[in-house]
Amino acid sequence: MGAVLVANRDPAEWLALLADPIRAQSAIDRLESPAYEFVIDGESYGTRQKPRLPT
Repeated sequence: MGAVLVANRDPAEWLALLADPIRAQSAIDRLESPAYEFVIDGESYGTRQKPRLPT
């Protein structure tokens, strides 16, 4: 069984966002080890669907 983890930050940035760096690194290692990484660049779907004001 797998899981999907979605984030708008690079895994390298996660350590600075979590309170305990030792536990954070341990969690990150366990998440990244068996993972496949898909990077999707571009404008977000939500931003594309948002109504825009006429310019």
